[in-house]
Amino acid sequence: MISKILFKPASCVAVFFAVTLSSPITAQESATAAFAEMLSLVPQNTIESSSSLMEIEFGDVSVLSPFLALGALQGRNPQQVERLAVAQSMPGSIRQSMMVADEDLMFEAVGLRHADFSQTLSLSALPSEIVLMRVQDTAISSVDAALTANGYSRTVEMGVPVLWSNEIDYAIDLDAIDRNNPFSGRLGRASRFALAPGLLAYSLGWPEMTRLLSPGPVLSDHPDIQAALSATDAALEPPRRVGHAYLAMPPAGGSQGATVDPLLGLDQSVGLSLVAISAVPFMTDETGLMALVFAEGTNIDAMAERIAENWANADDPVMQRPFARDGEPMPIINAVPGERPVVTLELTQDWGEDGAMANQPQTRLLQMVFRGSIPALLNE
Repeated sequence: MISKILFKPASCVAVFFAVTLSSPITAQESATAAFAEMLSLVPQNTIESSSSLMEIEFGDVSVLSPFLALGALQGRNPQQVERLAVAQSMPGSIRQSMMVADEDLMFEAVGLRHADFSQTLSLSALPSEIVLMRVQDTAISSVDAALTANGYSRTVEMGVPVLWSNEIDYAIDLDAIDRNNPFSGRLGRASRFALAPGLLAYSLGWPEMTRLLSPGPVLSDHPDIQAALSATDAALEPPRRVGHAYLAMPPAGGSQGATVDPLLGLDQSVGLSLVAISAVPFMTDETGLMALVFAEGTNIDAMAERIAENWANADDPVMQRPFARDGEPMPIINAVPGERPVVTLELTQDWGEDGAMANQPQTRLLQMVFRGSIPALLNE
């Protein structure tokens, strides 16, 4: 029999590839409020693909910064805190460039400084990528001036000004490489920037930019994402807030639960439709949280029990060692019922003697996802 400490049927815990952090918020604001608001700005069909995995990342710089500042005081994060917070809020394609770009030269290239960013949301499904950024109102005029000075053309889409380079969508121009432009400059790629008060959108092609600016059902209303947000809010009461989130799911146009990425286990045979991870630093410890959203009708208690059994007794075939590790606490596994039922796994550890956030539980779960260990965790 599985210990009730490890397996809690019908318990409410959270969601997705995310970092949730504690930070003062109003009594009315839920843990996922900022994340949901950004998702509400993006139509579900912004990236259309029936075969590629869609990845969504969200970052809240104001939530990440206090914990990274604590790490900097302890020598764990030697980089400038604002730079590190912004970089961790960005999708992987931009993150490394943001880390190494000289801030003054970045301002000349795209009109942005690290202190300008508030929140980011990105969607990607090869070859498409789009990033939505909440920035200081004053930054929009700086972006406009910098891009214009660097030869970008201007047009208007759906009443919104868009500055663009290279007419060919997703094109690469080696002569246009600019290491100080963390968006398209690394490879000299085509780019489009839509400008609105306090809001900046970047894409590699016109199709996704046009759909972003068009009306339609939004991502915050997607049933799988709603299930994830609801479970997160139920688990993370104020003052905790989502600071960074990653979700992997079939894109708009793909069938729910379809096999779009066997590596992540998004497989019709088990009905898995969303994979998500979170890190939840709070006070002196942090929790890594994996959430798996399943198709309607899944026996979620049985699925949670299967996952608990596999974690306790099975080997990770990719790492060629047991899922359960010596010296590591067993995860708390929860079944969350609903039209889109969820299984969550929590790993928690304290910050150690230096008192600095390290994201080790989150990293542990992320490695399982990216190394392709999830299918083995779901096996009967």
